[in-house]
Amino acid sequence: MKNVAIIILIAILVLVSFLWVMKANLDYAEIKRLKGEQLEKDKQYLENLSELTARNNELQNLLTEQEVKDSECILYEEDYQMFEVTAYTSEECGYITKIGMDLRENYSRYFNIAAVDPKIIPLGSILLIEIDNQVYTFLAADTGSLIKDHKIDLYFRTTPDKAFDFGTHEGVKVWILDNKKFGQ
Repeated sequence: MKNVAIIILIAILVLVSFLWVMKANLDYAEIKRLKGEQLEKDKQYLENLSELTARNNELQNLLTEQEVKDSECILYEEDYQMFEVTAYTSEECGYITKIGMDLRENYSRYFNIAAVDPKIIPLGSILLIEIDNQVYTFLAADTGSLIKDHKIDLYFRTTPDKAFDFGTHEGVKVWILDNKKFGQ
């Protein structure tokens, strides 16, 4: 009787060990699948960041070679258009831009984002916006139902109150650098 109890105990231990190993393998397969998905997301993120960084570097090179108002620059003084400029936050409009950028990702810290009317400004264009005699660089990456014609909404990484404090700026000079300006 004692031997039967020992054999049953050993069988139970083997069965429990076998089930534990099977569960660990299932957990490992799920972890591997999730890591594969995350790697794919990270790869896409890095590709997007690389492309945006290249465009930003190209723009920075243009700006360091010549002043924006320099007559030999591709941005002639008369090339600007006048826009009404307002501000928005992700609390009001969400985190995903029209071109698929997630404003919660780290790269959004390095790019100023603008919502535009794509009939006027092609998405992906670089914008030079003059506010209070300062020129700021923005990426046309978003749209909005109220953004029509010559209106631009600038993304603020703050609270709606800060965006509201920005107010509305009318008659703002905007230079649009789309792919044709870069010879692409």
